[in-house]
Amino acid sequence: MATYTEKKDNNWGLLGLLGLLGLLGLAFIITKKPPTKNIELSDLVISPTEAYVGQQISVSCTATNVSDEQSSLNVIFKVNGVTVEQRLITLDARQYDTIVFATTAGPVRAPPYNVNLNELSGFFSVISDYPIAVRDIVVTGPGGATEIYEDELVTFTATVINLGNVADNRDITLTVDGYTQTRNSGILTPGQTADVQFSFAIDLPGTYTATIEFTSKQFEVLPVYRPPYSVIALSASQNDMNGRSTFYADGHFFSFFYKGGIMFSSSPDGTPGTWRVPEMVMAPLRDSSFWSVHYSPWHHWIDIVGYYSGIESNGDVSFMRGVPQIDGSIEWIIPRQTVRSYRLGEQPSITTDIYGTP
Repeated sequence: MATYTEKKDNNWGLLGLLGLLGLLGLAFIITKKPPTKNIELSDLVISPTEAYVGQQISVSCTATNVSDEQSSLNVIFKVNGVTVEQRLITLDARQYDTIVFATTAGPVRAPPYNVNLNELSGFFSVISDYPIAVRDIVVTGPGGATEIYEDELVTFTATVINLGNVADNRDITLTVDGYTQTRNSGILTPGQTADVQFSFAIDLPGTYTATIEFTSKQFEVLPVYRPPYSVIALSASQNDMNGRSTFYADGHFFSFFYKGGIMFSSSPDGTPGTWRVPEMVMAPLRDSSFWSVHYSPWHHWIDIVGYYSGIESNGDVSFMRGVPQIDGSIEWIIPRQTVRSYRLGEQPSITTDIYGTP
């Protein structure tokens, strides 16, 4: 009779043991803490933060090994997301060191350049093509007023800085809607700032833009109330105290009258107490005087004609020309001069050529 011996299969036991070990390993993997970063970066320094095209930019930080063992870290230096340099640093336990990278500003002026050293971030700006750079423009009216009106003197103050490493100076050119002025910065030592001023009047209201290289400032010129021009040519005898010639220009009323000679006064609004002390502009030469004043808004100047004669003598015709100023004064661009002499009984007059020359 054949005899059969039952043989137990031990493979299931081996598989069970391996499964148990797998579960223990999985539990170990799940419960194991992630590795600790042993080197930390801090204190990002970018110098300078304002630069000119081609200037060297230094980017540095402090690397600290916070562990008790020697450790390494790959530091990646990026500008605007583009890797400039990678560097593997190694520090002994609890050691720290300063890590320095460098780049060149540019190649063109641009909005802020973003800088990264791993998780640290900052930025620098390229503000000029030259070491002497313009930081800002401030636009003000007379006396530093923030509101600017037509025909007023506008002041443009540009703050400039020497970003270079040597003393230097440079011509700075301001442009306002096609009109330009140039001033020199003066000698500036490295890091020194200075204010460069420009000024001129703008005769029409509107929105304007002041530009110096890459720096711009928009400003508004406001209209002013201008009463109708009163351009009156008067003849007044020497004793006529009431004859006047009055007009409005550059924010002031200008009034001419006769009192022993041709005099003028001005006022910002024409009210009592605001008129400046009268000034003599043309004194008489003879015992009888006649005069006239004419203001030309087109040419923006004042012409004065005075002629003097005695009852039994010949006389002279005098002429002078001035430009009204925003402070109520007059700048005389053609001082008083005798145009011609005339004979008794003549009635002289003065005409001008196409250039306004008498």
